Amino acid sequence: MMIKLKKAWGFAVEDTVVISFTKEGLEFSTKGDIGTANIVCTQNTFGDKVEYKIVEMGYLKFGLAAKGEEVKKMNGEPVKTKSNGKTKPEVNNEDMKAKKRHRAKVKKIKEEKLRLKKEELEYKIILLKEEVRMMQQKQMDKDTKFFSMLHDNLAGAALDAELARKCEIAQRWGWE
Repeated sequence: MMIKLKKAWGFAVEDTVVISFTKEGLEFSTKGDIGTANIVCTQNTFGDKVEYKIVEMGYLKFGLAAKGEEVKKMNGEPVKTKSNGKTKPEVNNEDMKAKKRHRAKVKKIKEEKLRLKKEELEYKIILLKEEVRMMQQKQMDKDTKFFSMLHDNLAGAALDAELARKCEIAQRWGWE
């Protein structure tokens, strides 16, 4: 393979670079006005991809490539299904089942929280009703005590005020 590079790896403009693939690795060689250069890149232990920085140009990347649909799957791209030929993302059934189970658990937990909150509110309502009943009973006891007091020792305005208060109490409790 012959490639002409401009301003790459310190070679002069328009030098020809020969790229050879061998058992040992990838070999770059060039011959120019100032001499020759040979670079051999061997496989490293980091995997199947090899990447070399080219000054001011970017990167030269090499690696083993998958074919067709496998490349799309690896990149997370949609692939065509055999059933209808339309493009759809590939679905992992185990992941879908796990997500469905998780959503069901979350729904169950939310329903249980809602049920407990409703129970708590119902209990609070019962307590408030009981508290109101107790306060009414306390007021009734207080009014009954006042209502049953003798008023023989009172006269004039004090007697009128006490009788008015007793009439108010009788009306409140329906004792007329």
